[in-house]
Amino acid sequence: MKIFSFITILFLVWGSNILAQQMPVEYKVQKSIPVKGNGSWNKLTLDYSKQRIFVTHGDCVQVIDMKTGDQVGIINHTPGAGGIAVAHDFKKGFITASKIDSVIVFDLDSYQVTDRIPTGKNPDAILFDQFSARVFAFNTKGNSTTVIDPDSNKVVSTVALRGTPAYALTDVSGSIYVTLQNLGIIAKLDAVKLDIRGMFPLGPDKQPTGLALDKGNDNLFCSCIGTNELVVVDRYSGYIVATVPIGMHCEGVCFMPSINEIFTSNGEGSITVIHQDTPDKYSKEQTLITKRGARTLACDYVHKSIYLPTAEFNDEKKDFDPNSFQIIMVSK
Repeated sequence: MKIFSFITILFLVWGSNILAQQMPVEYKVQKSIPVKGNGSWNKLTLDYSKQRIFVTHGDCVQVIDMKTGDQVGIINHTPGAGGIAVAHDFKKGFITASKIDSVIVFDLDSYQVTDRIPTGKNPDAILFDQFSARVFAFNTKGNSTTVIDPDSNKVVSTVALRGTPAYALTDVSGSIYVTLQNLGIIAKLDAVKLDIRGMFPLGPDKQPTGLALDKGNDNLFCSCIGTNELVVVDRYSGYIVATVPIGMHCEGVCFMPSINEIFTSNGEGSITVIHQDTPDKYSKEQTLITKRGARTLACDYVHKSIYLPTAEFNDEKKDFDPNSFQIIMVSK
């Protein structure tokens, strides 16, 4: 009888261990980094080389140490701060300031503002393209992109986009892709010749916002707030490969090729995790509850973690609580 009981217990333990190994490990909110000050927020950018988080907050950009969560710097006088681009080749950073239709230039070591460059109306998204060695600021009310030489801080050109740009990315091979939210289109821009090489219509109801790239399989991942779905698009033909339902009010998308997963940051207070089964087949893996307002994101590809800015919302006041701004870190 004792031998039977021992064997039964051994079998149950063995079975439990096998079951635990088979169960997938899900993503969790690992920590929340409090950030001082009030005001609204927009985008954030990670500086991997220095382990820094640059996050727009009100009329400034705050610099956070990724390891400790401490604020190590602040870039003031950036009215309507929207996006941040880091150009290590030039030891400079660039911030869109929508309230003054400008890009603010700062030193990457001292965080001191060194210049201000006029742009089109209401710049928001911004990127540094290493292939062309240029900075592109996307003007939401100007329906254009201001192209800047990061060495001289001079405007090289202003390229008309025909629609309202929401987000953009570079393939670092000569092409820049930008979502035109009001037209339901992804535009393809030649980063060197500065002309439009393609217009990929998704549908007038889509309202595309965030964008990520799977360069290995030549697919774009585009979040669409009009239909609450992720649209997978061939980056050469514009052919729609697949669609996957996501949460509401999404503005950020990232793709981690090492684990074949796509993440969308949904302003309703969730992350949708999508697995790339094959280049043309996708399945929803997890819906993680985060916090309301966490609509943009930045991915740490090395540590496979995600950072999202938000605050504590007060439904009675229909606003967020003072001094509640924070950056959420998500990982497994």
